Amino acid sequence: MNVKLSINETKESTVTLWATRVLMTYDPRRNLTTEILNNIRALQGITIVNIEASPANAPNSTSAIVELKIKLIPSPMSIEGFHRFLFAKIQSIRGIRSFKFIGQPKKII
Repeated sequence: MNVKLSINETKESTVTLWATRVLMTYDPRRNLTTEILNNIRALQGITIVNIEASPANAPNSTSAIVELKIKLIPSPMSIEGFHRFLFAKIQSIRGIRSFKFIGQPKKII
């Protein structure tokens, strides 16, 4: 029996990368980078999370607001379905008070 294996054989796949902006309110007693953003980065489909605008909070405030840019690969869901999934997952992260998408997601590649 002859079996041929091709090492150079590749499977084409199409991956679409999206970017979306969000406005997030969080508990400033939680570390934004190590406790909150790292938990967002750990979610399935999230590739990059960047702070777009410095966190702002009033003195003696129990909430802070930050604008984030999130790059994601929603596969195998639609971008709309992934937004619903992402919203539910992020709302469950300890320290996040609210999470709102700003504008429409943009296809990068």
